[in-house]
Amino acid sequence: MLTIVDEHQIGYARGASDYLTKPVDWEKLAASLARYSASGKDLLLVEDDAETRELLRRSLIKHGWSVREADNGRSGLEAVAAQR
Repeated sequence: MLTIVDEHQIGYARGASDYLTKPVDWEKLAASLARYSASGKDLLLVEDDAETRELLRRSLIKHGWSVREADNGRSGLEAVAAQR
């Protein structure tokens, strides 16, 4: 979970496997993603702000990730359900 809210316990209670706050610390983000990349470098980017989503998408692709996008939480959940 990447958020502006520094409420780690709430994030973990909602199912986050890791928790980072904005602004993005790219080294921490890369380290976090590396822990979960054993099954490949595919990820679902869920962000409601189009500019932020585009910035993150470009950076992730630059670092070798294959990125699927969702523009809100509901769309993100639908994308996860569709992939299963």
